[in-house]
Amino acid sequence: MKSRTSFFSWPVFKKDITRFLPLWVIYLVGMLLIVVSTVSVGGHRNPARELGRGIGALALINFTFALISAQLLFGELFKSRLCNALHAMPVRRETRFISHVLAGLSFGVIPNLIIALLIMPILETFWFTSLLWVGAMTLQYLFFFGVAVLAMLLCGSRFATVLMYFLINFLAMVVLWFIETIYLPMTPGVVINYNIFHQFVPFVEMPSQVNYFIIELPKNIGVEEWQSAQFIGFGESWGYLLICAGVGIGMLALAFCAYRRRALETAGDFIAVKGIRPVFLVLYTLCSGAFLSIFGSLFTVFRSVFVSSDGNSGIYWIFLLVGLIGGFFVGKMLLARTIRVFQWKSFLHLGILTIALLLTLAAAKLDVLGIVRYVPDAQSVQNVRLNGSYHSTIKFEDETEIQGVCRLHQMAIEDNCDRTCGKRHSEVMLEYQLKNGWVVKRIYTVCKDSTADWMLEALSK
Repeated sequence: MKSRTSFFSWPVFKKDITRFLPLWVIYLVGMLLIVVSTVSVGGHRNPARELGRGIGALALINFTFALISAQLLFGELFKSRLCNALHAMPVRRETRFISHVLAGLSFGVIPNLIIALLIMPILETFWFTSLLWVGAMTLQYLFFFGVAVLAMLLCGSRFATVLMYFLINFLAMVVLWFIETIYLPMTPGVVINYNIFHQFVPFVEMPSQVNYFIIELPKNIGVEEWQSAQFIGFGESWGYLLICAGVGIGMLALAFCAYRRRALETAGDFIAVKGIRPVFLVLYTLCSGAFLSIFGSLFTVFRSVFVSSDGNSGIYWIFLLVGLIGGFFVGKMLLARTIRVFQWKSFLHLGILTIALLLTLAAAKLDVLGIVRYVPDAQSVQNVRLNGSYHSTIKFEDETEIQGVCRLHQMAIEDNCDRTCGKRHSEVMLEYQLKNGWVVKRIYTVCKDSTADWMLEALSK
């Protein structure tokens, strides 16, 4: 007769709870002090509204707490002897994983539930908003905990786990920084929309989300009249929070699959999953090259020696190449845990990566995608804002005026004024609001007495 399969182990769960109980106490006391100080503000403010506004800022605490919880619960995977000993016991990997995850989720739910019960008297009429606060905090913690567990299962050491955790959370910001450092200098006038990248970084976006509880307050509210206010609905911030929680659940599912296939002998390795190693190596190499290129450009003493044909400092490119070489082989050493990485295959892979980067840089310089040369069609523009260095911002909505701004845009591209040309110059900022909802923003340098400068003066009158 086939025995019943269990996906939960009470002894493992209980051991996690009792072993790391001090972590609960620290989190409970610290969070309680923060929440009580938030809802106990004086004046005419509504405590429930202040509680809702403080949810986003608490993401900074959950970010750290989730990483610590995952590090403690899955720390057994980093020590070879302990890892082999525990996995030799008659407890299935699926059972161990789910028990650890449930214990980790209880770390973030139970303390907050206790806090919600304690602050109910302070909220008075809106006591039920404390339960909504628990729900929001759980969704928030679920995202960060899912990312932390996935980082644990992808890596084989604690240091690598912390690095991977930050890399996953701030991947969009890393991509933004790399584009700004390497590609943006090749595309004059182009401005990146930071808001798009911030949406993919909950650590940055969550604190800006403050609309959770919609509280309707009477006009000219008095000291005691706040009790007559009515709770009328959920704020728009819940949508973003639910999406983040769904991503966190997906991260836990990926971590579950990685745990089932994880080789025990990878304990102590920098990256435990072979398929992730090339991705990490490429990211580490590119970021090392970009960082060193910025560092090299600070040495102004070399600029008179290394100068490229277009007037830019050639030391930038030398340091970029050195950073790529150094980053590649240091990354190889971290992954292989040895300094013997200088084989011909390594040089071949580095050469392929360098050639691929140079090709993309050439494509950006030649504007293969037409991003630099792009000028919106006047008929597709709803309105455009024009701002010059010596003029206030002007908004144009008439199609004829928009056509004039588009011609100014075209002239600014063709003039291609350089700050180092020795002429007086000014900056002009163009921000198009397209009818399809897209926003196109450009900033150009306009030389004095150029065609673009004359058109700017005419449009500013």
